[in-house]
Amino acid sequence: MRVDADGHRWLGYDEVQDVLGISRERVRQLKSKLRHQLLIASDAPGGREMLFLLDDVLAFKTNRKPGRPKNSEKEKAELVPPTETGEEQAKRMEVEIKLLRERVGALSAAFDELSTRLAVIEARTEGALVVRIPRWKDPLS
Repeated sequence: MRVDADGHRWLGYDEVQDVLGISRERVRQLKSKLRHQLLIASDAPGGREMLFLLDDVLAFKTNRKPGRPKNSEKEKAELVPPTETGEEQAKRMEVEIKLLRERVGALSAAFDELSTRLAVIEARTEGALVVRIPRWKDPLS
C-alpha cells in the first residue's frame, strides 16, 4: 500500500486480489470501475505499476458504486421481529394444509362425478359419443 501526498491510500494488483478475493484478470476487468493510476519507473517488474484507490476497492467490496454516499442512519433497514412464533406458524400451516387437502378431495369428488356422468351418457348412446379430454399441459414447459 502506498500513501500519496493527499493521504489517499493506493493498492497494487496483489493487494486488491487479497482484499476482494478475486483473480488478477478480474482485477484488470474492474479497472474501469475503480479509480486507478499507472506509476511508471516504479520498483515493479517492467518499471510500471497499476495502483487502485483503497476507498474504491472497499466500496466495491460492499457492493457500492465509487463516490456513492453512504446511507444515513435513518435510511438503514431495521430487522422486523417475526409476528408469530414457530409454534403458531406451525399450527397455521397445519390448518392451511388441512384446507388444501379438503379442496383437493372436493375436486377429486367432482371429477369422479363427472366421469360417472360421462360413462352414463356413453352407455345411453352406445359408444357413439366420443369425448376427448385433453391431458393437462404444463404452461411452463
